[in-house]
Formats: sequence, structure tokens, C-alpha cells
Amino acid sequence: MFQIERTVAISDTAPGGCLRLSHALDYLLECECFQMDSEDDFSVYLRNNGIAVFLAFRQVEIIRLPAYGEHLTIRTNVYDCKNFFGFRNTTIYDAQGRICVLCAAIGAFVDHASGRPGKVPAQIVRDLRLDPPLPMEYLSRKITLPSQEPERLAPFRVKEHEADMYGHFNSNRSFDETMEYIPADFRFNRLRLEYKAQARPGDLIVPAMYRDTPAPGGLTFTLSNESGLCTVFEFSTAPGQ
Repeated sequence: MFQIERTVAISDTAPGGCLRLSHALDYLLECECFQMDSEDDFSVYLRNNGIAVFLAFRQVEIIRLPAYGEHLTIRTNVYDCKNFFGFRNTTIYDAQGRICVLCAAIGAFVDHASGRPGKVPAQIVRDLRLDPPLPMEYLSRKITLPSQEPERLAPFRVKEHEADMYGHFNSNRSFDETMEYIPADFRFNRLRLEYKAQARPGDLIVPAMYRDTPAPGGLTFTLSNESGLCTVFEFSTAPGQ
């Protein structure tokens, strides 16, 4: 288990003073990246062999979004790792130790030069510190799109400031762009985010929206560029919530 501390700053908040959801995702990603850096043999192997870890899937359960000034602890634990994928939980806790946001994520190992899957040797995988998975309902990493024709939305171009360190459309900034299409009265507490292909600054992104998926009242969005489907974002309410 690895953890970082954060205090919700004014630049992290949405109107109303609570943590902006995309900044909560930033906290998760920061903790995950720092955890990988702390695994010396693993991080050295990736760096020396030109392998990057790209987010392939994230499932997020939102209990509550903390408010401005709250002190938070973000913890991550890897619970499984294969030659081509790693599996983890990352959780945001408030000052009383209560869970605010709970996440399961899958990272894919990718050869940065070729864009093809990058294999991590079994010995490196065996040396990783593993913890048991946290109790939650683990959903499929594959988001099935309905057969119905989606509603086409206004296209946009990826901006330079939305790129990550690899020059790709940052996963959380793509989430920010998608949130612009969410109706003001729409409520949700569960996300599934599937990342299928990379986009870059200057790419024209064509969004589309499916209503009443994965269940009545839910919304699913796709973002595509000229090469095809890049990301799928699913917003829903967990059963019993």
C-alpha cells in the first residue's frame, strides 16, 4: 500500500466548493504514478526499456466529493500484475478515515516507440508488492455499446495544454471535455472509463452520447478521432444508491 496526502485547494473545486470530479481523478492518478516510481526495479525496467503504463480502464464509486480545505489521504494498492497488465485499487479517504471515492483500475504496459503491448518479465512482476483487493463490486472492463444510433455532439479539437508527458490527450482532460455534455440535472455516483486508443493535440474529437445505458437513466459517451474510437465513458447510479 502506498499513500499521498492532499488538501482540497481552491483550484481543485467546482462551483459550490466541492472537489471537482476530474481533480479527484487527478489525485488518483498522481498516487498511482508515485507508487510505480517507488517500485525501484519495476520503474527502472520500464524506463530502460521504453515501456509506459497507460490507463486502460477505471471504475469509480463516488460516496461523496470532499469540500474545499478538507485534508485527504489517497491510498493505492496493486492487487495483481500480469506480463502486460497491472490491477489496482485507489481510494480517497477523508480526515476521519471514511472513504470518499473508491476505484479499481487497470494499466496496460505499452512500448512507447511502437505503441504495441510491452511485456514486463515475470521476475519483475513477482517482485512487486501486492495487497489484497478491496471489497467492491468489480464490473467488466469492457463497456458494451448499445446497437441504437447515438446522438452526435459538437466536435472539438484537443488543445496543447490537455496533453500529458507523452504528448497524448490526458485521460482526465478528456473526462473534463466529456463533462461539458452532461445535463445540469443529471445525477450519478458510478463511472466506468475505458481507454482504447490515444489522441494527440490538434486531433478533431467527435463525441457521441447514448441515453439510458447501461440502465434507464444512465449515459454513455464515446470520443472518436479520425482513426476510430478513443474512449468510452459510462455514467450511472449504483444499485441501492
